[in-house]
Amino acid sequence: METDAPRSGLIADRAYDGDAFRAGRARQDTESAIPARIRRTNPWSHDPEWYPARNTGERGLNWLKWWRRVATSYAPYAHRCLGFLYLAAAWIWLKSQLNTT
Repeated sequence: METDAPRSGLIADRAYDGDAFRAGRARQDTESAIPARIRRTNPWSHDPEWYPARNTGERGLNWLKWWRRVATSYAPYAHRCLGFLYLAAAWIWLKSQLNTT
């Protein structure tokens, strides 16, 4: 029986396709979905069904960057920064729910 539990690991773009970076992830036993660079002579395999989740995550982060306070947070305490992150995420979600035009 297969479950729909979220997978944990690293999803990155081709810029992270270095031998040293991949070796470090292998030592930490981290599953990764990093496509090989086009000119790589010995390409690594990656899960093409898992990789598109990277786009979803990056789009969410780009929405949060519209809030300058979150993008350039100089808060001295982590709980303040996290509070503004929650506020921005709630505002974005609420705006998407109320925008019916």
